[in-house]
Amino acid sequence: MAKDKPKRLTVSLSQQTKEELDTIKHTGQSYDGVTQELIKLWRREKGIEGDMEARYQELLKLEKREKGIEEGVEGR
Repeated sequence: MAKDKPKRLTVSLSQQTKEELDTIKHTGQSYDGVTQELIKLWRREKGIEGDMEARYQELLKLEKREKGIEEGVEGR
């Protein structure tokens, strides 16, 4: 069975932004491709790589750490 094509949208960019994207995209690479690459780099930089389950687990860990700190302060 053939996979449905993703819905396409139009995004407005300034001329300057378009020119900057042109300087970093590979020959033949689509703007969607370079945008996906930038998103991956941004997520890696921010430490939020991976799927939603991995992000959810990381948020749970942070929440537990914060609660532990609050409980430790209250116990003094």
